[in-house]
Amino acid sequence: RKPRRMDEIRDAAQELIVENGSDGMAVEALADAAEVSVVTIYNYFGSKDGVIHRLGTRHHERALALRESLLNDPPADPVSALERYIDLTFRHAFDVLDRAAWRHILAIDFGVPETSPHLDIDDVVHGQVDGMLDRVAARGGLPGGAVRRDLTDLAHAIMDYHFYRLVRDGRVAPVSAARLARRQFRVAAYAVLAQARQGKEGGVR
Repeated sequence: RKPRRMDEIRDAAQELIVENGSDGMAVEALADAAEVSVVTIYNYFGSKDGVIHRLGTRHHERALALRESLLNDPPADPVSALERYIDLTFRHAFDVLDRAAWRHILAIDFGVPETSPHLDIDDVVHGQVDGMLDRVAARGGLPGGAVRRDLTDLAHAIMDYHFYRLVRDGRVAPVSAARLARRQFRVAAYAVLAQARQGKEGGVR
């Protein structure tokens, strides 16, 4: 019963965020919308922060479902694979959470003790990208070792920068953030791959 009730509370929280933004999602309003007591929300989530962070977890669960086919069967070209991943990341950025909620999560993730609600976005993204490139490498589409790690770190860093910019600046649209992130990643990734090819041809290991 508890998992079902927690899902109902998260559903109500998401609706309130869509209607009023996360700043307008008071615990009392959430309790009314979910038809539970305020005490139940505190018992299940600890605080409003806890509710928002659980929504962040659900965002990544749903994002994983949307990315699953790409992660399990990526294009043979690693740059194309990562460009598609970047597209999916930005296209669905605000499906569950608005900018204010993401600002809230990122602020907490950067600065509070580990006992507070915490969503390690970096680990989630890094793990997905690294796993996808493992599959590309296994099919012979990418050298292993340092090259794969460089591409993973590069994609991760560029997505981080543009995601934080997207969340911070309401004038930035997801589609424009994705376009710029793809372009910058493509330029840098081809430089990494060219350097790896030159090293291989010159006998550098």
